[in-house]
Amino acid sequence: MRIYLPAVGRRIHANITNKKMKKIDFKTKNEGELQKLLTEKREAVRAFRFGISGSRTKNVKAGHDLRKEIARILTVLNTIKK
Repeated sequence: MRIYLPAVGRRIHANITNKKMKKIDFKTKNEGELQKLLTEKREAVRAFRFGISGSRTKNVKAGHDLRKEIARILTVLNTIKK
């Protein structure tokens, strides 16, 4: 979604649907919730890859963000298990 501000003359890119979660948000969840979130993110990466191959994906940076979030979740899960 692009919002154009005529007074300023700049475009602002707002990504409303793909809100990135911060590391603090992951630390407040328990192990079961993190596992569920991990499977959702992995499914989203799989769907993203198929979308790229079919040229249906508009935001190509979303895959990078998803992989980073998966890494954050795995890091928190590994610290919980230790």
